Amino acid sequence: TPEQVPERYHERSPINFVQNVKGRLMIVQGMQDPNVTPENVRTVADALQREGVEYELLAFEDEGHGISRPKNQKTLYLRLQEFFKSAFSAQ
Repeated sequence: TPEQVPERYHERSPINFVQNVKGRLMIVQGMQDPNVTPENVRTVADALQREGVEYELLAFEDEGHGISRPKNQKTLYLRLQEFFKSAFSAQ
C-alpha cells in the first residue's frame, strides 16, 4: 500500500514525472473507466499544462478501461492515424 512503501508508489506514478515528457502525447480516456477515472485524467492534464507539455485528449463517454465499441474504435484509429502522421511529419 502507499502507506507501507510510499517511495515505491511515488516512483511508479507518472504524475510525478510529467516534466520529463518529450514529444507529442495523446491521452485516450473511457469516461466510464473505474481504474483510470476522469478525475485521474484531469489531474494529469492539469500537471501537463503546468509544465507546458502539449497533449491531445480523446474521451469516449460510453467506454470503460479499453475502447471496445466498433464505432469508437474507428474514431480512435482514425485519430491515431492523424496524430502519428502529424507527429512524424513534424520531425
